[in-house]
Amino acid sequence: MVFGIIPECRSASLRNRRSASPESSYDAEAIGGANDGGIDVVARKDGKKYYIQCKKFMTREVTPHDVRDFLGAITNVNNPAEKGYFITTNKFTLAAECAAEGNPRIELIDGLRLIEYYKMAHGQNMPEENPVDARPRVNDVSRQTQSPRTCPRCRGELVLRTAKHGERAGKQFWGCSNFAKTDCTFTENVQ
Repeated sequence: MVFGIIPECRSASLRNRRSASPESSYDAEAIGGANDGGIDVVARKDGKKYYIQCKKFMTREVTPHDVRDFLGAITNVNNPAEKGYFITTNKFTLAAECAAEGNPRIELIDGLRLIEYYKMAHGQNMPEENPVDARPRVNDVSRQTQSPRTCPRCRGELVLRTAKHGERAGKQFWGCSNFAKTDCTFTENVQ
């Protein structure tokens, strides 16, 4: 679904007018601005309406408040949408992800996933599996070393380390990079 929308969002945002591509047959309209009701783009296909919220956050992450506001726009009784896509150039806080968890009417797209979609839309090589499923997993060390992970306690970056002592000596684990600065002791075993 999003594969077809992203090019239209780009063209609609750049020209601020309706556009549609024959391949995807989505009709998209940029409506963002003051008093936009939390919706930057409205896309339509087959009589269904999809809302898109875009946040260009360079230093701040998307909060649960942002996600709940967008959920309110999607489920507005007077003008509901089939589904909503919340897109950011940065990332979502853990609490923001929890706010959207289990709700099939909203999809969160962070900066890394946005890059994956962009590459797919422009025919660049991508992993064989679906990029939506290409998120880091604890039991996949090679994939985890490609994208930064965040400490749930202090929001510092998690780094891959090897235990030197104890029963896990020689085994890898994720440790907080802020350990020396803030004494954050968060760790997560790599299985």
